[in-house]
Amino acid sequence: MAHRVWEYNVMTRCVEPYPVYSVVIYISQKGEIVESPYVLEDVPGETAHIFFFRNLKLWEMLPEEFKREGLEGLLTLLPLTAGGNTREVVEDMIAELKARDRTDLLSLGWVFAGLAFEGRGDEEWLKERFTAMKDLFQESPVYQWIVEEGGLQQARRTLVHYVQKRFPVLAPLAEEQVALIEDIEILQNMLDAIYDAQTVEEARRVLEEAHQG
Repeated sequence: MAHRVWEYNVMTRCVEPYPVYSVVIYISQKGEIVESPYVLEDVPGETAHIFFFRNLKLWEMLPEEFKREGLEGLLTLLPLTAGGNTREVVEDMIAELKARDRTDLLSLGWVFAGLAFEGRGDEEWLKERFTAMKDLFQESPVYQWIVEEGGLQQARRTLVHYVQKRFPVLAPLAEEQVALIEDIEILQNMLDAIYDAQTVEEARRVLEEAHQG
């Protein structure tokens, strides 16, 4: 992480005539947290670069910090702030987004609330709460991306499952090929062709040619 942030900082400084201040935002305590500074040694024992950056750990920040005027885009992060994984904070986030005419961000708020509520037993309430507002955010690009990705993943699973059942020897190839395809229409066409395949070789050709096309 630290090396990647250093790279972004250096590349940005090379193309932009402005100061660059790097910040890493951690949305949960899962995984490794890399602290500043990042020390780069091109030769062992010899420091080539010392790079300082700032870490923002959302679970240590107060919700009020995200409610300031002009920070509407950060309201979706409220459930991830200190003490934010409660129904009251989610309701507050919804109210703030509505009041500031940013209902286009509700779907993103739903995603972050889901991360905050994971394992708390409130998932059903969260689902019902946002389903009731579906009409408000179903046109949001974020919502469309979520739906599209869900359909894409389902199409991949269906195709691989069918190949495993009918042509098990091709299962590894199917998993490899579908992971490379981002178009759900191509996956559906592949599935139709796999249904029609009578032999392993015909099925193999479908899998290989779909990606090539």
